Amino acid sequence: MVEKMKYSLIAVICHCGEKANSGHYISYHKFESTQWVFCNDKIIQQLTEVEAMSSIKDESAKFTPYLLLYERIDLRLTNCFEGTLSHIIYR
Repeated sequence: MVEKMKYSLIAVICHCGEKANSGHYISYHKFESTQWVFCNDKIIQQLTEVEAMSSIKDESAKFTPYLLLYERIDLRLTNCFEGTLSHIIYR
């Protein structure tokens, strides 16, 4: 029997521009269960999950989600690293 795996979205890399070989990249990174960080050059902005997903899905935005990063959810390890990235980001 095949074990069903569950995954959680942890980051989205977006491309701004008309061509893949030019333009600009921005990213959204999950760092706690409901918190995300938006990164655009020197701008780092904390967002709620709802704000991040709304921004990524906004069809009027001038960027395209380019790369989605997922993390496998292991029920035995859930929450063992919760909040560790927040210490890295704000130090």
